[in-house]
Amino acid sequence: MSEEQKAEQVETALAEIKRQLSARDDRIAELEKRLENQEYSVRSVLDMLIDWLETDTQASPTSSRDAA
Repeated sequence: MSEEQKAEQVETALAEIKRQLSARDDRIAELEKRLENQEYSVRSVLDMLIDWLETDTQASPTSSRDAA
């Protein structure tokens, strides 16, 4: 195998590595975006739950004693 063929193989391998790294970086960016969206959703649900609990306990603080 000539030096030129070896150099061509190295260039081809490097191009493939760059392509794979780019694809990996794109996938990581996708996953980070999904994580941000999921974190936002969880925080929103928790905020609504806290608001609901606070409103429910303020509206009828004696209802739990009456039920017992």
